[in-house]
This record gives sequence, C-alpha cells and structure tokens, in this order.
Amino acid sequence: MSSNAEELTSNLQALLSMHKKAIDILNAAKKRNNHEIEKIVGIHHTTVSAVLSRAKKFGYVEKKEGKWIKTKEIKGIDLYRMAKVKFTSSLNPNKGFAKSGIKFINPLKPLSYFKEATEMMESYRAIFCLENTIRDFLRSVFKNEKDWLTKRIDVDIRNDIERAKKEPYYAHKKRKDDLDYATLGHLLKIIISKMNWKDILPRLNENDKNKFIATFERVLPSRNATAHCVVLDSSDRKLIESRVREITMMFKL
Repeated sequence: MSSNAEELTSNLQALLSMHKKAIDILNAAKKRNNHEIEKIVGIHHTTVSAVLSRAKKFGYVEKKEGKWIKTKEIKGIDLYRMAKVKFTSSLNPNKGFAKSGIKFINPLKPLSYFKEATEMMESYRAIFCLENTIRDFLRSVFKNEKDWLTKRIDVDIRNDIERAKKEPYYAHKKRKDDLDYATLGHLLKIIISKMNWKDILPRLNENDKNKFIATFERVLPSRNATAHCVVLDSSDRKLIESRVREITMMFKL
C-alpha cells in the first residue's frame, strides 16, 4: 500500500476516537449514502458523515453523487487489524516495525528505506532541537508577561494553532503550551512581527532584520522536507547542519 503503515494505524485510531464503530462505517462505504450506512451500522447519519468526512481528508474515501466509496489506499486492507497494530522502537531492515499481540505482523518487509531513514536521523535531530530551542527562547523572553501567547502571536498564526489543536490524530505527550503547535515557520513570523521584534532584538546577535530572515528562511525547505519524510542527499543533510548552526548563532541562548 502506498500509505505508511504507521500513518494508517494512527489515522484509523483517530477515527476510532471519533466513534468506536468508525471502522464499521468505513467498511460500509460501498457506494452508499449516509442514511444507507446508518441503517447498516446503527449509527446516526450525522456521525456517519463526520467520520467519513475525516476519512476523506486522510484519502481513504471519496464521495461521488452522494455515495461514499473506499479509495485504493485502503481497499483490500484489514482495517480492524491495522488499527490494533502497535509500533515498537526496534526498527531494522529485516523485521520491519509492526507487532500486534503475539502474532508478528510485518507490513514493511523488506524495509527498503531503512538506510535512508538512518541517514535522515541526524537531520531530524538538528531540526527537532532547533525548533524546540526557539520555542523555549520565546518563552524565556516573555516569561514575565501575562497572556503573552495571546498578545504576542498574530491572528493568522493563532488560527493555525487552533486548527492544529482540533486535529484528533496526535498521539503525543502533554504539550507545554500552545506554542508547541507552532511550526518553525510560525516561530520566525512571531520573532519578526512588528509587535515583537524590538523586544526580542536585545536577545539576538544579528541586528539586521533582513539578514536574520534570510538566514532563518534557508533552513525552512529542508525542515519541511525532513518533517514530511522526503529523503535528502548527503549534501542537503550537511547543509541542514550548517544552517541550523547559523541560526543558533544569531540568538543569545
């Protein structure tokens, strides 16, 4: 299947968080409308519609002439089994990484991207540390200001954060605050915002705003590629390390 197995499991679990019979609803999507599916699964059609609308965002169903049908992404897949898969930390090219109960399930054998995944770990580590360090930097700058998360973040970013908070498929440890929903691009916008730049400037080693932005923006394409699991070549990975270093040097951390 073209979808990553871990993503599929996560998305199915997200649908189950909406309703315990979400997979029954998905399986009933065989050229049927909401009311027809309601009769089959015994769930109100508004709930059926909500679950399938979410499934549509995942690319698992589509709607044609009022009828829901499964896409090729999930056709032929045992959705009940995939929803119960537990992912382990023992990732290797021979075993894959999925395990369910006592029966071993290996959807990725052979794990052809193991070598690339290992190489990408360094890039991800650098991006992860940079993004979270800048979040902590902003918290330290405004720590004595009441409600700074509301007052210091522009409306468009707050809207993005609110949308992210409503997504049910994040299986994460408790976040420190709303800033954990902000991406690296959002963090740059917060820093250079007219309401923040002058107050943050004393905490920076780079006083030229245009140079600061240009240096920061050089890492964003690589950050996005890494976050979306796009394989980078060795030169790209080295550039990530150097660009992250350049950015950290602009801060008085």
